[in-house]
Parts: sequence; C-alpha cells; structure tokens
Amino acid sequence: MTKALTSTVLALSLTLTSIGATPAFANHDRPAASQSKRGNNELGGLIAGALTLFILGSAIENKKKEKAKASATAKARAKAKARAEEIERARVRKNARKHERYVPYPKK
Repeated sequence: MTKALTSTVLALSLTLTSIGATPAFANHDRPAASQSKRGNNELGGLIAGALTLFILGSAIENKKKEKAKASATAKARAKAKARAEEIERARVRKNARKHERYVPYPKK
C-alpha cells in the first residue's frame, strides 16, 4: 500500500511541476526576445510533461503485466500440485486394494 501511495504522489507531483513551471518576471513589459524564449520553454515543459506521463504509464503497465504473470504462474503451480496429490492418492488407493485382496491360506 505504501509503494502504491508513494508512486501516486510522485506521479502527481512530477505532472504538476512540469506543467505549472513558468519563469517569474518582475515587470510586465517583457521584450520580444523573451517572449519567443518563453514559448520554447513552454513547449519544452509540455514535451517533458508528456514524456513523464508516458514513462509513468509504461511503468504501471509493466507492473500490472508482472503481477498477472506471477498470478498465472502461482495458479499453474497450484494446479500441478493438486494433480500430483490426486495421482498419489490414486496410487495409494490402488496399493491398498491390491493388499486387501491378498488372503493367505489358513494353516492346517
């Protein structure tokens, strides 16, 4: 539970910081050169945010696949173990029946 909460908080914080990051200016009269730089920074931030979301989504998807694979492996092991126990019980029953049929001749 702690890992899930930590990863959620990390994803949320990375998303919010990459989207909301804008440079601070003391005056409102910015020269035209800084306007174009600001546009490039916003585009870079947008690309970084999208890349962050893609990486986190891939990590979550990989974790789900690993869980499903582990679950399938555990189910297969349980099924194989149950089958082995069933075969052993059948063998024991067969041997028990074989020994039940044996009746030694009484001594005269």
